Amino acid sequence: MSETIKVAKVKDEYTIVINKGYNNGIKEGQNFLIYEVGEEIFDPDTNESLGRLEVIKGKGVVINVQEKISTIESNEFDTYKVNRSKNPFVVNIFDTPEVEEKKRYIPFRGIKEGDLLRRIYT
Repeated sequence: MSETIKVAKVKDEYTIVINKGYNNGIKEGQNFLIYEVGEEIFDPDTNESLGRLEVIKGKGVVINVQEKISTIESNEFDTYKVNRSKNPFVVNIFDTPEVEEKKRYIPFRGIKEGDLLRRIYT
């Protein structure tokens, strides 16, 4: 899969469509890094170009594959705790609080059509 993979459509802040599908070897469950090419970086001593900075927009997983396009959803998340006690405002040394850990998906950051993707191998 050496062809350039690009964002073809931004459906919403969590979902994109890319310009490659099963004809290009894309499969459900594959993980990708979404980025854009930023400014060129130079070595401070030699002034030699070190390449262009990749500006990371997020990470996602393929959820649907068609012949020439695929849909990717954000799979980055953070976690937070929810107090499920009967009265979360009353602290009682005999009452063990019921705390549930939940996850919240993180949207892609500033994603736009034409952004690039690279496969992530985990």
